[in-house]
Amino acid sequence: MTFSFEKNGNISHEYCKLFYNPNNGNPYLKVFICAALVAAVIFLPFVMFDKGIFMQYGDYNVQQIPFYKLANGAVRDGNIWWNWNTDLGSNFIGSYSFYLLGSPFFWLTLPFPPNVVPYLMAPLFVLKFSIAAVTSYAYINRFVRIREYAMIGAFLYAFSSFQIFNVFFNHFHDVTAFFPLLLIALEELTVNNRKGVFALAVALMCTINYFFFFGQVLFLFIYFFLRCGHKEFFPTLKKFMQIVIESVLGVAMAAFLLLPSVLAIIDNSRLNSTLNGFNLLFYPHVERYGLIFQSFFFPHDIAARPNLFSESNSKWASVAAFLPLFSTCGVITFLTQNKGHWMRRILIISVIIAFIPGFNAMFFGLNHNYYARWFYMPILIMALVTAYVLENKNYNIKKGIKWTALIIIIFGIIGLLPTKVDDEIVFFRFAEYIDRYWINYAIALAGIIITYVLIKRYRYDRKRFFKYAMPLTCLIIVTYSVCALTWGRSQSYSHEQVVDKGVYGVKNFELPDIKDEFYRIDIYKGMDNWGMMWGMPTIQAFHSTVPASIMEFYRSIDVERSVGSRPEIENISLRALTSVRYLMVEDPLDPKKQRAKTMKFDGFEFLALQNGFAVFENTNFIPMGFTYNYYCDDKILEETNDIKKDALLLKAMHLQDDDVRYYRQYLMKYGDYDEHNYKSYDRNDSGDSDYDKHNYESYDSDDIDDVFLDEKETLKMDADFRRMEACDTFDIHNKGFNAEINLSRQNLVFFSVPYDEGWTATVNGKNVEIVKANKGFMAVLGDSGYNDIRFVYTTPGLYLGILITGIAVLLFVVYIYIFKYFENKR
Repeated sequence: MTFSFEKNGNISHEYCKLFYNPNNGNPYLKVFICAALVAAVIFLPFVMFDKGIFMQYGDYNVQQIPFYKLANGAVRDGNIWWNWNTDLGSNFIGSYSFYLLGSPFFWLTLPFPPNVVPYLMAPLFVLKFSIAAVTSYAYINRFVRIREYAMIGAFLYAFSSFQIFNVFFNHFHDVTAFFPLLLIALEELTVNNRKGVFALAVALMCTINYFFFFGQVLFLFIYFFLRCGHKEFFPTLKKFMQIVIESVLGVAMAAFLLLPSVLAIIDNSRLNSTLNGFNLLFYPHVERYGLIFQSFFFPHDIAARPNLFSESNSKWASVAAFLPLFSTCGVITFLTQNKGHWMRRILIISVIIAFIPGFNAMFFGLNHNYYARWFYMPILIMALVTAYVLENKNYNIKKGIKWTALIIIIFGIIGLLPTKVDDEIVFFRFAEYIDRYWINYAIALAGIIITYVLIKRYRYDRKRFFKYAMPLTCLIIVTYSVCALTWGRSQSYSHEQVVDKGVYGVKNFELPDIKDEFYRIDIYKGMDNWGMMWGMPTIQAFHSTVPASIMEFYRSIDVERSVGSRPEIENISLRALTSVRYLMVEDPLDPKKQRAKTMKFDGFEFLALQNGFAVFENTNFIPMGFTYNYYCDDKILEETNDIKKDALLLKAMHLQDDDVRYYRQYLMKYGDYDEHNYKSYDRNDSGDSDYDKHNYESYDSDDIDDVFLDEKETLKMDADFRRMEACDTFDIHNKGFNAEINLSRQNLVFFSVPYDEGWTATVNGKNVEIVKANKGFMAVLGDSGYNDIRFVYTTPGLYLGILITGIAVLLFVVYIYIFKYFENKR
């Protein structure tokens, strides 16, 4: 974007010609086009640098791109039930409704094949920023008489630092793009008595993202009650009941996605960790207060690299509230000069909420993790207030400029404080990343200086003020946005890792075709979700909304599982238990030297160098669907100290106490006998065994240490035993799987597929009970001889949700008809 100053001091620019004089043409279209141009200028350099694809860092590269690619292919193919490529397997709708299934932008990708979708991310961003500008303009324009100022306010919201910060959280922009419609709809219902729009807005926001919708409901309560009393917004009891009715109708119309989503996450362990005690009143990290305060006056730090307040423990919390160019000038002016206004009350309440942990956490169900992901709502009010102050000349905005400038200067002094570097006291190095700090400082300072000049020279000349202010606002937007995205891109994986090895990587693998046998892979210490991009089931995954049974399983074997599944290679029995056949390790060495062959991993043998990875084959691979001779209960699992717990689960199937009472007739309790203590076991060089697994000798459990071999040798024995009676076939499909197995006796058949309420199973055509086995997986009782096992998955709550939505739509139509009928009668 370029512009030049003419001799008379006027700015000559096609952008101004397009944007100026909003009375000519459709102002909404002009806002959309201009916002699209600004967003395109921001994203274009990055798209060109990365050969057509937009890349960033963190969650964007390893979640947003893979998720969009996977979901696009799944929906196009009709695989919307059980997804085999999400962690160990997952409810597709429950896992992806939070990220993209409710987003209108995702559905725009469906005409395109999955490999094209990553190239659509930047155009979709441009569209999201443009819609955010249009919807915020529509809201701000209700309270601002002059359209030019409403346009400035719209750009402050659409390109606020909250928006730029959360580029790597792509799905946040789905919410912020449409949120102003929710406030518009409330205003329309309460002020203009327009029926139906609020219910539709509620349904839209609830569908787009249920997690953010919960916070929006809370903000809407605050907005409504603080707005009450204003002369144009004085709801009667009748109006209040209409709001309640339309709220219920709106939520019910979104039930088709909301109900299965809630049922999918209700047992998620992350929801059970809530704030309590003094943590409700005070942040444990004192620096967090400084970070929150700073966020209103300066462009944000990138999430992965906090700068001035690096010990605030708020890396991914979305603490960003900076308005480009004008910063807090208009906000401070309004707060100090309009003490009775509803907008002032909302802003003050929002600040109080931000600084008190318990109030802040209410937007996220009192979750103990700190998030500021509700800031976009008060930011919209801040943008409105700024436009309102700019329009109304009776506000002394210079006072707000002075206060903002003073705070910026103070932060400049903080940046000069001495600090210790390598045991030496130095100045100008107080910030963690000094260059980034002073660049952001310069942007904030330049903005306040430009604002002062604009106010001083053109405060009472509306046309000239807008003619200068709008392009300068866009210049600041582009400058700080490009800086932030550049810093983010510098922390990113390479284009080769994301695109060549990731998006197109699967075509570079030539793994042995073993009779189309199902298996999982293990991408150890690699980029998250590579397997997802390859369309290959894997045990490594970065995904927050997976079945709770996956988290329960990892917790039971003392492996951390919060937002990602990343078991260490030391858990070698885990790989056998979950049917991992291949281990991929990104080769950091020169492939020409073939040095990857020297890598050593217990239980894995080097196979080949493919796609820049050293590929190893698991010598202890066990096919999906196998049997046990022993079971263990909670007490045995919890008290196991002499071996790893994942190793124990390869020896004995864990059963819940209620299931032990019935199924112990088919399995022996672990500790009564030991299948490693035998006479006739003779493994020959080929790895075969002539051991009869039903011929045991009793032993004293106190002597267990003398019986056990080393873990590596024990694993080989356990894998041999499990393979002796495993499924001959295991075929997956989008609604479950089919398996065939021949059993020497009636026994439980174990599948390392996550337990979920949506599963039903049949054995030889007869319905059977699904047993929760090994702390998160499934097993069914098979008969002696041939068994045809079929598992079918139906998303819990989906059909009921669709029914509720259908009924709600009919009630909505009746509701609108009744009011239209009586209005026409009057």
